[in-house]
Amino acid sequence: MATDLLSLTMRRLRRLSGAAFAGSLGDADLVERVIESNDEAAFEVLVWRHGPMVLNVCRRILRHDQDAEDAFQVTFVVLFRKLQSLSKHESVGAWLHRVAFRVALRARSQAERRAAASCELDSLAGSTPPTDDGMRELIDQEINRLPGRLRRVAVLCLLEGKSYAQAANEIGCPLGTVQSRLARARHRLQARLARYGIGASASLAAVLAAQAAAGAVPSALIHATQAAACGSALSAAVASLTRETLHALWLARLGAVVGKAALTLVVLGLAGWLTVAMIESPPEPVPPGGDGPPARQGELRQAALKDDLARIAGEWQLVSGIEDSEPMPADKVKATVMTFLPGNRVSLGCHRPDDAFRLVAHTQPAQIHLEISLLAGEIVRSHGVYEIRGDTLRVCLGTPERPAREFASVKGTGHRLWVFHRPGADVGAAIK
Repeated sequence: MATDLLSLTMRRLRRLSGAAFAGSLGDADLVERVIESNDEAAFEVLVWRHGPMVLNVCRRILRHDQDAEDAFQVTFVVLFRKLQSLSKHESVGAWLHRVAFRVALRARSQAERRAAASCELDSLAGSTPPTDDGMRELIDQEINRLPGRLRRVAVLCLLEGKSYAQAANEIGCPLGTVQSRLARARHRLQARLARYGIGASASLAAVLAAQAAAGAVPSALIHATQAAACGSALSAAVASLTRETLHALWLARLGAVVGKAALTLVVLGLAGWLTVAMIESPPEPVPPGGDGPPARQGELRQAALKDDLARIAGEWQLVSGIEDSEPMPADKVKATVMTFLPGNRVSLGCHRPDDAFRLVAHTQPAQIHLEISLLAGEIVRSHGVYEIRGDTLRVCLGTPERPAREFASVKGTGHRLWVFHRPGADVGAAIK
């Protein structure tokens, strides 16, 4: 017993000495140490360094302290598992803010569903939700929507309290560049928040004051998070949220690969016949019977659109998927749910329910256009075709540069052929 206690104490002392040295390193050096030698002390420094900002993001969105701490752990567990794919030029703080914001939104959605299912909505009134919680969430939302260069500076200077010099050193750019980017970020935030009737200066001051009052992250939460990231067992809630977040990042990577492949084809001249107009909206085929009077054609188109919007509304579970001619892994298929909402909004997997879709119902085949904001920050636009038959929905998607025109996923096209069915419907019939 005494030997075990001594061993534990010695390991802790070694970690503390390592953390003391790692604390003098920049984020890029810490990331390199974790990747190359699995340096737990270096990772713990990252958690200490960026933990206050991440926890405050989670607390602004989640009303219950335990939910906020779960989202905090998920954010850093995902960071640990995705360090190798982190760009050398990307700010760790900005990456963490973006992921923490999305993770917290997903956790809140899960909490609301659990409360609604048990008819205990009052249980969501957690520890200390201030009356201006919604305003504070808007700050994170609008920072998350800034262009990458402006977002990095905003997170470092506004949310983490770094000086111009510290931000310039971390990003690797001149001091004047940081100052100009921060001024532009403030201007954009002010313009966007004004739409909600909120003054940007007062809002930012409230957020920063709340962060200062919140203080440091509890040591127990830091150590539990570091242990969870480095291999300790995760709680059921953290494990589930981690899986969904990693799935969303996988989708983001897939979208980026498909986009790069399409861009390469354009550069090589293999897609040079495409027009610039197709980038935003591919040409619509002439519908059958298009020789009638224009007014009559318009009525038929509106009727077809209204009918398909009614038929596609609601939740669809993916039952099979082929992407660039390769079958999707079974766990990815099971985790993919698409929900079509009023106002041409769509939710795909764990993405936010304010992503957009558009149907062109009168063509043969009918067309669908999606605009999805991924966790990694990219906005992916997909153009393709769809077909609804009872409780089965077939969708084939490509890029704006190479839209899908038929229900097929041929190798090299990057096209995704998905078959969905309504929850509770006959899966065998849907796949056929």
